[in-house]
Amino acid sequence: MSENNIKQNPEIDPIVLSLLPGYIKSRRLEIFQLQRLLAENAFNKIRLIGHNLRGSGGLYGLNAVSEIGKKIEEFALESNQKGLGSSIQELHYFLDGLDY
Repeated sequence: MSENNIKQNPEIDPIVLSLLPGYIKSRRLEIFQLQRLLAENAFNKIRLIGHNLRGSGGLYGLNAVSEIGKKIEEFALESNQKGLGSSIQELHYFLDGLDY
């Protein structure tokens, strides 16, 4: 089963499923924030968002969000604009592909 098909995952609590649309909406808004912060070279703020993504994705059964958050956090520590740009795009594509 694909991680993208959330509603078919029996391991995810129904209460968590009910919260998922709000979580995903917030993460989509965060993509715009990350892009703006990247343009400003605000690496510490980006690192904090990456850290939060890393911690929160798994709570919603979205391990890919946690993995991408880890990359964002690490690339921000390195001030790696290219890696950050790729990771932000990866997050965008993942969220757009979710079926929930």
